[in-house]
Amino acid sequence: MQGARERHMKIKRSNPSEATIQAELYCALKTAGFQPVLEQVARLSGKTRRAGRAIQIRADLMVVQDGEAIAAIEVKNTKIPTSSAEFQNTRQYLKYVEMGLPFRYCTHLSEIEACVHWVRWLSNRQHVSKFDVRRVMP
Repeated sequence: MQGARERHMKIKRSNPSEATIQAELYCALKTAGFQPVLEQVARLSGKTRRAGRAIQIRADLMVVQDGEAIAAIEVKNTKIPTSSAEFQNTRQYLKYVEMGLPFRYCTHLSEIEACVHWVRWLSNRQHVSKFDVRRVMP
């Protein structure tokens, strides 16, 4: 069509989305030789909650080594420091602490390198806790 104006969608976003951070973190861990798994559930064998159910959590990204979870990373798109009381008083945070699974937050693309370094450090430790990892079926 002659004279028709081209239409372009403009996207204005100052911060990357959680999905973008998660995808970049996944790629960085894979490139570093780790086995990252997205949206994974971990159940801690032997420990149960008051209701008699196993303690479990769903992590945005879990790092698996020899079939067992060695770390979990939660991706958040926020400017709030993850060391603040606002993060440390959440059910999610308290569940990770109760479970004992090493975890951290990744809140920006600039933190990905530090997360990979942290996972590398964890993978070299001899006494890392082992967790039963199972994919949730629909």
